[in-house]
Amino acid sequence: MSDPSEILRAPRFSPGQRVIIPRAKPPLEAGKVYRIGRLLPTEGGSRTQYRIKSDSDAFERVADEAALEIADG
Repeated sequence: MSDPSEILRAPRFSPGQRVIIPRAKPPLEAGKVYRIGRLLPTEGGSRTQYRIKSDSDAFERVADEAALEIADG
C-alpha cells in the first residue's frame, strides 16, 4: 500500500479560472481578480502553487493554492 503522504491530489483550480486572494497583504489587493495561468511543479510534499495574473498587471505572480478562492461572476 502507498504511503498516504505520497498520494497526489487534484489541483483545485484550472488554467483560465478567475480567482481572488481574500486575505491579501500589501502590495497585493484583497479581492482583486486574477486569472490562473498554470500549475507549478511541486517537489516532495511542498504546497501547490500557481502562476496568476490580473488584467491590470504586466507580470505574473506566484500564489499558494491555500491563499486563493474562486472569484464570483
